[in-house]
Amino acid sequence: RKQTMAAWCAGSGAALLAGAAWMHSSACQTVRRAEVAEKAPMMRVEDIWARLRKESSDNPKLRPAVFAKLRGQTWVPESFAVRDRHGDLQAYARNDVEEVAMVCKWEQPGKGAEGRATGKWVCNREKEQVESITRGTCIYLRDASHPPSSRPSSYLQERMERLKGKLSACDTLNYDLNQKPPEGFIRSCDRWKEELRELREEVRKLPVQGGGAGGSGAERGGARSEEGKGVCIDDSSALASLLVLNQRKWRPYQTGPSHPPAWRGQRDDVPPPPQRTILGISESESVIPLGRPLFAVGHVTIQPSPYGDTLVLRPIGSAPWKVGYGTEEEWMKSLGREAEWFAWTSKVMGVAGVALLVAGAGQQAAAATAQGR
Repeated sequence: RKQTMAAWCAGSGAALLAGAAWMHSSACQTVRRAEVAEKAPMMRVEDIWARLRKESSDNPKLRPAVFAKLRGQTWVPESFAVRDRHGDLQAYARNDVEEVAMVCKWEQPGKGAEGRATGKWVCNREKEQVESITRGTCIYLRDASHPPSSRPSSYLQERMERLKGKLSACDTLNYDLNQKPPEGFIRSCDRWKEELRELREEVRKLPVQGGGAGGSGAERGGARSEEGKGVCIDDSSALASLLVLNQRKWRPYQTGPSHPPAWRGQRDDVPPPPQRTILGISESESVIPLGRPLFAVGHVTIQPSPYGDTLVLRPIGSAPWKVGYGTEEEWMKSLGREAEWFAWTSKVMGVAGVALLVAGAGQQAAAATAQGR
Protein backbone atom coordinates (compact mmCIF):
# COMPACT_ATOMS: atom_id res chain seq x y z
CA ARG A 1 0.00 0.00 0.00
CA LYS A 2 2.82 2.40 0.83
CA GLN A 3 4.51 1.65 -2.48
CA THR A 4 1.27 2.45 -4.32
CA MET A 5 0.95 5.73 -2.39
CA ALA A 6 4.58 6.56 -3.15
CA ALA A 7 4.06 5.95 -6.88
CA TRP A 8 0.92 8.10 -6.89
CA CYS A 9 2.72 10.94 -5.09
CA ALA A 10 5.67 10.75 -7.47
CA GLY A 11 3.43 10.80 -10.56
CA SER A 12 1.24 13.63 -9.29
CA GLY A 13 4.27 15.67 -8.21
CA ALA A 14 5.92 15.27 -11.61
CA ALA A 15 2.69 16.32 -13.34
CA LEU A 16 2.36 19.39 -11.13
CA LEU A 17 5.98 20.39 -11.78
CA ALA A 18 5.43 20.03 -15.52
CA GLY A 19 2.31 22.20 -15.24
CA ALA A 20 4.23 24.77 -13.20
CA ALA A 21 6.93 24.92 -15.89
CA TRP A 22 4.27 25.49 -18.58
CA MET A 23 2.60 28.21 -16.49
CA HIS A 24 5.97 29.94 -15.98
CA SER A 25 6.65 29.79 -19.72
CA SER A 26 3.20 31.27 -20.46
CA ALA A 27 3.84 34.10 -18.00
CA CYS A 28 7.16 34.90 -19.71
CA GLN A 29 5.50 34.86 -23.14
CA THR A 30 2.76 37.20 -21.95
CA VAL A 31 5.35 39.61 -20.55
CA ARG A 32 7.27 39.55 -23.84
CA ARG A 33 4.05 40.20 -25.79
CA ALA A 34 3.32 43.19 -23.58
CA GLU A 35 6.86 44.55 -24.05
CA VAL A 36 6.74 44.16 -27.85
CA ALA A 37 3.29 45.76 -28.04
CA GLU A 38 4.38 48.65 -25.84
CA LYS A 39 7.34 49.41 -28.12
CA ALA A 40 5.21 49.30 -31.28
CA PRO A 41 4.53 52.78 -32.70
CA MET A 42 1.05 54.25 -32.72
CA MET A 43 0.41 55.10 -36.39
CA ARG A 44 -2.40 56.57 -38.45
CA VAL A 45 -3.85 54.64 -41.37
CA GLU A 46 -2.78 57.24 -43.91
CA ASP A 47 0.83 57.17 -42.61
CA ILE A 48 0.94 53.36 -42.88
CA TRP A 49 -0.46 53.55 -46.39
CA ALA A 50 2.21 56.05 -47.49
CA ARG A 51 5.02 54.02 -45.90
CA LEU A 52 3.97 50.72 -47.47
CA ARG A 53 3.49 52.37 -50.86
CA LYS A 54 7.03 53.75 -50.73
CA GLU A 55 8.58 50.44 -49.63
CA SER A 56 6.73 48.45 -52.31
CA SER A 57 7.74 50.92 -55.01
CA ASP A 58 11.39 50.77 -53.93
CA ASN A 59 11.38 46.94 -54.15
CA PRO A 60 8.39 45.54 -56.08
CA LYS A 61 9.40 41.91 -55.36
CA LEU A 62 8.94 42.31 -51.61
CA ARG A 63 5.65 42.39 -49.74
CA PRO A 64 6.30 44.87 -46.95
CA ALA A 65 4.50 44.78 -43.61
CA VAL A 66 4.28 47.24 -40.74
CA PHE A 67 3.78 46.19 -37.12
CA ALA A 68 1.97 49.01 -35.37
CA LYS A 69 -0.80 50.05 -33.03
CA LEU A 70 -3.86 51.73 -34.50
CA ARG A 71 -6.64 53.73 -32.92
CA GLY A 72 -9.70 54.63 -34.97
CA GLN A 73 -13.31 53.66 -35.60
CA THR A 74 -15.28 50.96 -37.41
CA TRP A 75 -16.13 51.82 -41.01
CA VAL A 76 -17.09 50.26 -44.35
CA PRO A 77 -17.46 51.81 -47.81
CA GLU A 78 -20.96 53.14 -48.39
CA SER A 79 -21.95 50.45 -50.90
CA PHE A 80 -20.92 47.66 -48.48
CA ALA A 81 -23.00 48.73 -45.46
CA VAL A 82 -25.88 46.42 -44.44
CA ARG A 83 -29.25 47.10 -42.84
CA ASP A 84 -30.34 45.54 -39.57
CA ARG A 85 -33.89 44.62 -38.54
CA HIS A 86 -34.57 48.18 -37.42
CA GLY A 87 -33.64 49.56 -40.85
CA ASP A 88 -30.41 51.18 -39.64
CA LEU A 89 -27.14 50.75 -41.52
CA GLN A 90 -24.40 48.70 -39.85
CA ALA A 91 -20.90 47.67 -40.82
CA TYR A 92 -21.59 43.94 -40.37
CA ALA A 93 -24.47 41.75 -39.21
CA ARG A 94 -25.00 38.12 -38.23
CA ASN A 95 -28.41 36.45 -37.79
CA ASP A 96 -28.56 33.27 -35.72
CA VAL A 97 -31.51 30.91 -35.34
CA GLU A 98 -31.40 28.38 -32.48
CA GLU A 99 -33.88 25.67 -31.56
CA VAL A 100 -34.43 25.40 -27.80
CA ALA A 101 -35.61 22.05 -26.49
CA MET A 102 -36.18 20.41 -23.11
CA VAL A 103 -34.36 17.06 -23.03
CA CYS A 104 -35.35 14.74 -20.16
CA LYS A 105 -33.50 11.53 -19.29
CA TRP A 106 -34.33 8.86 -16.75
CA GLU A 107 -31.45 8.57 -14.27
CA GLN A 108 -30.64 6.49 -11.20
CA PRO A 109 -32.46 3.37 -12.42
CA GLY A 110 -33.10 0.66 -9.91
CA LYS A 111 -35.80 -1.58 -8.50
CA GLY A 112 -38.29 -0.68 -5.85
CA ALA A 113 -41.35 -2.39 -4.44
CA GLU A 114 -42.88 -5.14 -6.56
CA GLY A 115 -39.89 -5.04 -8.92
CA ARG A 116 -40.83 -1.71 -10.49
CA ALA A 117 -38.06 0.41 -12.00
CA THR A 118 -37.26 3.43 -9.85
CA GLY A 119 -35.44 6.66 -10.60
CA LYS A 120 -36.17 10.23 -11.56
CA TRP A 121 -36.36 12.47 -14.57
CA VAL A 122 -33.45 14.90 -15.07
CA CYS A 123 -34.35 17.67 -17.51
CA ASN A 124 -32.00 20.20 -19.12
CA ARG A 125 -32.45 22.84 -21.75
CA GLU A 126 -30.41 22.34 -24.90
CA LYS A 127 -29.82 24.72 -27.80
CA GLU A 128 -29.12 23.61 -31.34
CA GLN A 129 -28.10 26.09 -34.01
CA VAL A 130 -30.39 25.83 -37.00
CA GLU A 131 -29.12 28.67 -39.17
CA SER A 132 -26.44 31.36 -39.14
CA ILE A 133 -26.33 34.05 -41.82
CA THR A 134 -23.65 36.73 -42.03
CA ARG A 135 -24.13 39.93 -43.99
CA GLY A 136 -21.25 42.21 -44.82
CA THR A 137 -17.75 41.93 -46.22
CA CYS A 138 -14.65 43.32 -44.57
CA ILE A 139 -14.66 45.56 -41.50
CA TYR A 140 -12.32 48.52 -41.73
CA LEU A 141 -10.51 50.44 -39.04
CA ARG A 142 -10.45 54.08 -40.04
CA ASP A 143 -8.69 57.06 -38.50
CA ALA A 144 -11.00 58.69 -35.97
CA SER A 145 -9.92 62.17 -37.10
CA HIS A 146 -10.89 61.52 -40.72
CA PRO A 147 -13.31 64.18 -41.97
CA PRO A 148 -16.03 61.99 -43.62
CA SER A 149 -18.99 61.04 -41.51
CA SER A 150 -19.16 57.56 -39.99
CA ARG A 151 -22.67 57.22 -41.42
CA PRO A 152 -23.04 56.78 -45.22
CA SER A 153 -24.60 59.66 -47.14
CA SER A 154 -27.45 57.49 -48.45
CA TYR A 155 -28.49 56.77 -44.86
CA LEU A 156 -28.41 60.50 -44.03
CA GLN A 157 -30.52 61.41 -47.05
CA GLU A 158 -33.08 58.70 -46.27
CA ARG A 159 -33.28 59.80 -42.64
CA MET A 160 -33.83 63.40 -43.73
CA GLU A 161 -36.70 62.38 -46.01
CA ARG A 162 -38.39 60.53 -43.14
CA LEU A 163 -38.07 63.55 -40.87
CA LYS A 164 -39.45 65.87 -43.56
CA GLY A 165 -42.52 63.63 -43.85
CA LYS A 166 -43.08 63.77 -40.09
CA LEU A 167 -42.67 67.55 -40.03
CA SER A 168 -45.17 67.97 -42.87
CA ALA A 169 -47.66 66.04 -40.73
CA CYS A 170 -46.89 68.40 -37.86
CA ASP A 171 -47.62 71.44 -40.04
CA THR A 172 -50.85 69.89 -41.39
CA LEU A 173 -52.20 69.03 -37.94
CA ASN A 174 -51.28 72.42 -36.53
CA TYR A 175 -53.21 74.08 -39.37
CA ASP A 176 -56.28 71.81 -39.31
CA LEU A 177 -56.84 71.60 -35.55
CA ASN A 178 -58.97 74.39 -34.11
CA GLN A 179 -57.48 73.79 -30.69
CA LYS A 180 -53.89 73.57 -29.50
CA PRO A 181 -52.24 70.16 -30.13
CA PRO A 182 -51.19 68.02 -27.14
CA GLU A 183 -47.96 68.89 -25.40
CA GLY A 184 -46.40 65.50 -26.24
CA PHE A 185 -47.06 66.05 -29.95
CA ILE A 186 -45.50 69.53 -29.82
CA ARG A 187 -42.37 68.17 -28.09
CA SER A 188 -42.05 65.44 -30.73
CA CYS A 189 -42.25 67.99 -33.54
CA ASP A 190 -39.59 70.16 -31.88
CA ARG A 191 -37.33 67.13 -31.48
CA TRP A 192 -37.74 66.19 -35.15
CA LYS A 193 -36.88 69.75 -36.22
CA GLU A 194 -33.69 69.69 -34.15
CA GLU A 195 -32.69 66.29 -35.53
CA LEU A 196 -33.30 67.48 -39.10
CA ARG A 197 -31.09 70.51 -38.50
CA GLU A 198 -28.28 68.29 -37.18
CA LEU A 199 -28.55 65.94 -40.15
CA ARG A 200 -28.34 68.85 -42.59
CA GLU A 201 -25.18 70.04 -40.87
CA GLU A 202 -23.70 66.55 -41.12
CA VAL A 203 -24.56 66.31 -44.83
CA ARG A 204 -22.83 69.63 -45.52
CA LYS A 205 -19.59 68.23 -44.03
CA LEU A 206 -19.56 65.20 -46.33
CA PRO A 207 -16.87 65.26 -49.05
CA VAL A 208 -17.82 65.01 -52.70
CA GLN A 209 -17.09 61.50 -53.97
CA GLY A 210 -16.34 60.73 -57.62
CA GLY A 211 -17.22 57.70 -59.69
CA GLY A 212 -19.90 58.66 -62.21
CA ALA A 213 -23.42 59.93 -62.14
CA GLY A 214 -25.72 57.98 -59.84
CA GLY A 215 -26.45 54.27 -59.64
CA SER A 216 -24.27 51.45 -58.45
CA GLY A 217 -21.33 52.72 -60.51
CA ALA A 218 -21.22 55.90 -58.46
CA GLU A 219 -21.40 53.89 -55.25
CA ARG A 220 -18.59 51.58 -56.37
CA GLY A 221 -16.50 54.54 -57.46
CA GLY A 222 -17.00 56.16 -54.05
CA ALA A 223 -16.03 52.92 -52.32
CA ARG A 224 -12.91 52.63 -54.48
CA SER A 225 -11.81 56.19 -53.67
CA GLU A 226 -12.38 55.63 -49.94
CA GLU A 227 -10.94 52.13 -49.59
CA GLY A 228 -7.30 53.16 -49.10
CA LYS A 229 -8.23 55.19 -46.03
CA GLY A 230 -9.14 52.17 -43.90
CA VAL A 231 -7.46 48.93 -42.78
CA CYS A 232 -9.40 45.73 -43.42
CA ILE A 233 -9.51 43.39 -40.37
CA ASP A 234 -8.77 39.95 -41.83
CA ASP A 235 -9.59 37.60 -38.95
CA SER A 236 -12.89 35.82 -38.29
CA SER A 237 -12.34 35.47 -34.52
CA ALA A 238 -11.68 39.21 -34.25
CA LEU A 239 -14.94 39.97 -36.08
CA ALA A 240 -16.82 37.62 -33.76
CA SER A 241 -15.43 39.45 -30.72
CA LEU A 242 -16.67 42.79 -32.11
CA LEU A 243 -20.28 41.68 -32.54
CA VAL A 244 -22.84 43.42 -30.31
CA LEU A 245 -26.31 41.99 -29.65
CA ASN A 246 -28.84 44.11 -31.52
CA GLN A 247 -32.12 42.21 -31.14
CA ARG A 248 -33.38 38.90 -29.77
CA LYS A 249 -36.77 37.33 -30.42
CA TRP A 250 -38.41 34.28 -28.86
CA ARG A 251 -41.05 32.26 -30.71
CA PRO A 252 -42.56 29.56 -28.47
CA TYR A 253 -43.85 26.28 -29.85
CA GLN A 254 -47.04 24.60 -28.67
CA THR A 255 -45.93 21.00 -29.05
CA GLY A 256 -46.52 19.69 -25.55
CA PRO A 257 -45.61 20.21 -21.91
CA SER A 258 -42.14 21.29 -20.83
CA HIS A 259 -41.70 18.23 -18.61
CA PRO A 260 -42.53 14.57 -19.31
CA PRO A 261 -45.51 12.90 -17.64
CA ALA A 262 -45.03 11.08 -14.37
CA TRP A 263 -43.33 7.72 -14.80
CA ARG A 264 -44.93 4.98 -12.73
CA GLY A 265 -42.28 2.38 -13.48
CA GLN A 266 -42.53 -1.04 -15.00
CA ARG A 267 -41.87 -4.60 -13.93
CA ASP A 268 -38.80 -5.15 -16.13
CA ASP A 269 -35.39 -3.43 -16.07
CA VAL A 270 -35.92 -1.37 -19.25
CA PRO A 271 -35.80 2.38 -18.40
CA PRO A 272 -38.01 4.85 -20.29
CA PRO A 273 -36.45 6.41 -23.40
CA PRO A 274 -35.24 10.03 -23.34
CA GLN A 275 -37.88 12.59 -24.23
CA ARG A 276 -37.20 15.77 -26.21
CA THR A 277 -39.73 18.59 -26.30
CA ILE A 278 -39.17 21.61 -28.53
CA LEU A 279 -39.89 24.76 -26.52
CA GLY A 280 -39.37 27.33 -29.26
CA ILE A 281 -37.04 29.18 -31.60
CA SER A 282 -34.59 31.87 -30.48
CA GLU A 283 -33.72 34.42 -33.18
CA SER A 284 -30.92 36.87 -32.51
CA GLU A 285 -29.14 39.52 -34.53
CA SER A 286 -25.65 40.77 -33.69
CA VAL A 287 -24.03 43.71 -35.47
CA ILE A 288 -20.81 45.66 -35.69
CA PRO A 289 -21.91 49.31 -35.55
CA LEU A 290 -20.48 52.04 -37.72
CA GLY A 291 -18.32 54.68 -36.07
CA ARG A 292 -17.53 52.63 -32.90
CA PRO A 293 -14.10 53.47 -31.37
CA LEU A 294 -11.62 50.67 -32.11
CA PHE A 295 -8.09 49.73 -31.00
CA ALA A 296 -5.87 47.22 -32.81
CA VAL A 297 -2.34 45.82 -32.73
CA GLY A 298 -0.92 43.72 -35.56
CA HIS A 299 0.82 43.56 -38.91
CA VAL A 300 -0.53 45.68 -41.77
CA THR A 301 0.17 44.66 -45.36
CA ILE A 302 -1.05 45.64 -48.83
CA GLN A 303 -3.33 43.14 -50.56
CA PRO A 304 -4.62 43.53 -54.12
CA SER A 305 -8.40 43.49 -54.59
CA PRO A 306 -10.86 43.97 -57.50
CA TYR A 307 -11.36 47.60 -56.42
CA GLY A 308 -7.68 48.45 -55.94
CA ASP A 309 -5.04 47.74 -53.31
CA THR A 310 -6.33 47.34 -49.75
CA LEU A 311 -4.61 47.61 -46.41
CA VAL A 312 -5.11 44.40 -44.41
CA LEU A 313 -4.57 43.86 -40.68
CA ARG A 314 -3.93 40.22 -39.75
CA PRO A 315 -2.07 38.15 -37.12
CA ILE A 316 1.36 36.89 -38.19
CA GLY A 317 3.26 34.27 -36.19
CA SER A 318 3.57 34.82 -32.45
CA ALA A 319 3.51 38.61 -32.67
CA PRO A 320 1.01 40.43 -30.42
CA TRP A 321 -2.47 40.63 -31.90
CA LYS A 322 -5.46 42.52 -30.58
CA VAL A 323 -8.66 43.99 -32.01
CA GLY A 324 -11.29 45.36 -29.66
CA TYR A 325 -13.43 48.24 -28.50
CA GLY A 326 -11.26 48.93 -25.45
CA THR A 327 -8.25 51.23 -25.14
CA GLU A 328 -4.55 50.48 -25.16
CA GLU A 329 -4.31 51.05 -21.41
CA GLU A 330 -7.06 48.51 -20.71
CA TRP A 331 -5.39 45.90 -22.90
CA MET A 332 -1.98 46.40 -21.25
CA LYS A 333 -3.59 46.03 -17.82
CA SER A 334 -5.28 42.80 -18.90
CA LEU A 335 -1.93 41.44 -20.12
CA GLY A 336 -0.37 42.35 -16.77
CA ARG A 337 -3.13 40.54 -14.86
CA GLU A 338 -2.78 37.51 -17.14
CA ALA A 339 1.01 37.34 -16.59
CA GLU A 340 0.55 37.73 -12.83
CA TRP A 341 -2.02 34.93 -12.74
CA PHE A 342 0.29 32.59 -14.68
CA ALA A 343 3.20 33.43 -12.35
CA TRP A 344 1.27 32.82 -9.11
CA THR A 345 -0.28 29.61 -10.45
CA SER A 346 3.14 28.29 -11.45
CA LYS A 347 4.47 28.99 -7.94
CA VAL A 348 1.57 27.21 -6.26
CA MET A 349 1.80 24.23 -8.57
CA GLY A 350 5.59 24.06 -8.08
CA VAL A 351 5.31 24.05 -4.28
CA ALA A 352 2.56 21.41 -4.41
CA GLY A 353 4.62 19.28 -6.79
CA VAL A 354 7.72 19.42 -4.60
CA ALA A 355 5.63 18.55 -1.53
CA LEU A 356 4.16 15.50 -3.28
CA LEU A 357 7.60 14.34 -4.42
CA VAL A 358 8.93 14.63 -0.86
CA ALA A 359 5.89 12.76 0.47
CA GLY A 360 6.38 10.07 -2.15
CA ALA A 361 10.03 9.69 -1.23
CA GLY A 362 9.02 9.35 2.42
CA GLN A 363 6.45 6.69 1.57
CA GLN A 364 9.04 4.82 -0.51
CA ALA A 365 11.55 4.89 2.36
CA ALA A 366 8.94 3.67 4.80
CA ALA A 367 8.01 0.82 2.47
CA ALA A 368 11.66 -0.17 2.10
CA THR A 369 12.13 -0.14 5.87
CA ALA A 370 9.06 -2.33 6.35
CA GLN A 371 10.32 -4.85 3.81
CA GLY A 372 13.75 -4.96 5.50
CA ARG A 373 12.14 -5.96 8.78
